[in-house]
Amino acid sequence: MVLSLVFVNIALSALYYNRSQALVQLKSEEAKCLDENETLKIDVERLRSPERITSIAEKKLGMQTARSNIYVRE
Repeated sequence: MVLSLVFVNIALSALYYNRSQALVQLKSEEAKCLDENETLKIDVERLRSPERITSIAEKKLGMQTARSNIYVRE
């Protein structure tokens, strides 16, 4: 009986160790994903800036900003 309890204790200890290692790995992966998410958020904000869009429209597409004093008569 004592011998079976020792084996159960060893098996549970091994299971606990494996689960602990898996948890450490998942927490590491979570931290990496959170860092990547922050980097991507910064990239999105940079890419959606009006200055960048205006620059691309003017340089690559040949567009110009409309004058504000244009009037249309009907």
